[in-house]
Amino acid sequence: MKKCTKCGATKELADFYAAVHYRGGYHAECKECTKSRSRARFAAKHSEILEQGKVYARDKRARIKEATFAAYGGYVCACCGETEKKFLTLDHIDNNGSIFRKSVFKGNKKGNTAGYHTYNWLARNGFPSGYQVLCMNCNYGKRMNNGVCPHKTKCNDHPQVGVGSSEPKRLVPLLKVVG
Repeated sequence: MKKCTKCGATKELADFYAAVHYRGGYHAECKECTKSRSRARFAAKHSEILEQGKVYARDKRARIKEATFAAYGGYVCACCGETEKKFLTLDHIDNNGSIFRKSVFKGNKKGNTAGYHTYNWLARNGFPSGYQVLCMNCNYGKRMNNGVCPHKTKCNDHPQVGVGSSEPKRLVPLLKVVG
């Protein structure tokens, strides 16, 4: 039998945690008092611990993204030269992004395989070749134009090379008003 220093109750030795730091001893407070003290301490620090974890994870994701973009030429589109970070993404040069995601992330049931997961995989594998930084317009244009960005070819049936201004491309009105 042993008396708990926290609640003052006399209890069986089985109701106390064994002290690891010396042989044959037991903690001064009983298991119930130890659990309640630990729960109270955790509850008091829980929101702080969660916030620290969120900040750490956010910083880690940002560091990996920075390293990835730096490894592939920085925050500049390899096609049109766009430099706005929010517009830029990684492109699979050989147009094999779907095959890559299916082979590398086949166990991921949530489908979260873009962004950080890809950047992290690239960092862990030494930033292999086969990737480039493109803006979203060039990346999507390349996808829709059989692997070639429209900047590199003529757009539609318009003779102008490249994107040009956002003014209407055809000056002839589509409908003639008969009056």
